[in-house]
Amino acid sequence: MENGRHNSDESIFSMAAASCRRYGPLVPVSQSPRLPSPSVLLVVALFLVSLVPAGCSDPDREILAGMGEAEQARFLRGRVVSTPCWTCHDLAGRGKKVGPSLQGIYGRRSGLAPDREGSPAMIGATIVWDDRSLGAFLRDPSGFVPGNRMVFPGIRDPGALSDLLFYLRHVTRPPPPASEAG
Repeated sequence: MENGRHNSDESIFSMAAASCRRYGPLVPVSQSPRLPSPSVLLVVALFLVSLVPAGCSDPDREILAGMGEAEQARFLRGRVVSTPCWTCHDLAGRGKKVGPSLQGIYGRRSGLAPDREGSPAMIGATIVWDDRSLGAFLRDPSGFVPGNRMVFPGIRDPGALSDLLFYLRHVTRPPPPASEAG
């Protein structure tokens, strides 16, 4: 240290060592915390690693496993675009959300979701949801079905809308009946 400044060659570690030599350790050596043995650390590390697949796994991994690289990329882009949807909608129909569940939306008639009554505008529209009708609705909800209750400005980017529809086509499929599931 020269004139209160550190030399560029002097590392933080050498400064800390010099400080300890000058002032002594912050904690007396007899009271220093002891680290657990390496075998205990290994067991703890393995336990923590085992939690990752169970608690943080990708809910769409089965869908993604059946796709090629390009489809996976499109699916993941669509998942990002779908993020605002989950504020009002879910995929299971179990949550108390403002909008209906999107599970099984393809082929369903507008306003007739099983978990709630649709608005008069959606019921009166008598749309059967497919890529074309969902695309038109999600591009301009109030223009496509005037008077509907969905408060959403729409998706103007054609690529983002296409990716969203690709994603929704995969994740909104209802699960197989219990007799087929296993």
